[in-house]
Amino acid sequence: MNYATQEQEHWFNKNLKPHETILRKWLNYRYNIASEIDDIIQDSYRKVLSARNLNVIQSPKAYLFATARNLVLMRLRHMKVENICYLEENAFSSILDTSEVVTETVLRNERLEILKDAINSLPKKCKQIVILRKLNGMSQKAISFKLGISESTVEAQAVIAIKKMAIYFRAHDEK
Repeated sequence: MNYATQEQEHWFNKNLKPHETILRKWLNYRYNIASEIDDIIQDSYRKVLSARNLNVIQSPKAYLFATARNLVLMRLRHMKVENICYLEENAFSSILDTSEVVTETVLRNERLEILKDAINSLPKKCKQIVILRKLNGMSQKAISFKLGISESTVEAQAVIAIKKMAIYFRAHDEK
């Protein structure tokens, strides 16, 4: 091994390698790309080492993270372009298909309309609780805090809402 290779390996082990664990966690948390992290990190190392041969890198850690981020963004843009091309190629086939998909969409839209009407038929508090709980995903505790009522009241109002909606659905089915 020659001096240049040894020196580069020493620089790599001192300035880049210690940040690999945190870089992996950061990439996975920020971009959720677990399947590509190894490739991104290896490409980042290669690019940083190549850049180091051309000029002095003042902050190797920052340069490594910026390089990894840029590689991820390039891959995401590339994937987006591939998806758009695929969609353009297949656009007409999905438009012309009038089989069960259209029927299912119409039925789903009708059901959503009935659900909307059922929710709108509820008393004000019940309606607020159903919307906050089922549509916004808030917890019972968060709803009680937001509306300034006890958790038991939230629970009781939710039960009332369910019963009233069940009655509404039954009446609608009988029509």
